[in-house]
Amino acid sequence: VCVIRDVGPLKALIQQLEDATNKLTEQAITDPLTGVYNRRYMNSRLYEEFAGTRRHHIPLSLIMLDLDRFKMVNDQRGHDVGDRVLQEVASILGKGFRASDVVTRYGGDEFLILMPHTAAEQAFDVAERIRASIEYSDLMAEMGVTASIGVLTYDGTQSVEEAETLV
Repeated sequence: VCVIRDVGPLKALIQQLEDATNKLTEQAITDPLTGVYNRRYMNSRLYEEFAGTRRHHIPLSLIMLDLDRFKMVNDQRGHDVGDRVLQEVASILGKGFRASDVVTRYGGDEFLILMPHTAAEQAFDVAERIRASIEYSDLMAEMGVTASIGVLTYDGTQSVEEAETLV
């Protein structure tokens, strides 16, 4: 006796389930407006990187970026234009980072970049490149938007007890 069963439909169903799971995972960690990672994902990665830095004393740099005059853009030009500004910043931030770096929309007009294995000098160079790219963007110049940027480097030797303290 031989039983033959077509498993094609089952394989297709499994593939659909995997695709849906991947899509939900992506939605859970991504900011829907800008396409960069969201704060929830950044928090989990920050804990991981902080622990590794404490253990191995390998530098971890953070770059915090806040858009200047963004509220004025929203108030005077509307939220659709404000959304375009945020998307432009995310596009600028999306260029030139390593796969290990984590570009995140931290808040309304704030972005945070986690840069594992990055010394202070390198992080300052990256921050200056970001600042200049925003300053010379046509959209940002038209809107009068610039960025204030802060850089912090933690090497695991400073007396910092919790990852959130770095932010």
